[in-house]
Amino acid sequence: MMLVNGQPGPDPLPIQTGKRYRFRLVNITDEGSDLRVRFLLKGAPVSWRVIAKDGADLPPAQIVTSSADMFLPVGSTCDVEVTLEKTGLSALEISSEILADVAMQPFSVAK
Repeated sequence: MMLVNGQPGPDPLPIQTGKRYRFRLVNITDEGSDLRVRFLLKGAPVSWRVIAKDGADLPPAQIVTSSADMFLPVGSTCDVEVTLEKTGLSALEISSEILADVAMQPFSVAK
């Protein structure tokens, strides 16, 4: 079973449009499985900026905006920044083919 913030099915967290949020993603699985991490708004990936890896901030030249969909190897961390401009239900979705599991942290996006 995968957990998000220590819970298998956490309640939605409120976030605001136009505000920048930083998330630290950590893969501490022991099954040797990369995790697929996506940030979705109404089912479609949004954009994010990877700003740190393994606890170290990236140099400005390496910080780029990309689709919020990545694979996170075992034992690694990654910090991303997300700014949502539209309201609705969004989610940080984490999945693994080896673990055959999906965990999700829902967000309620409001102005």
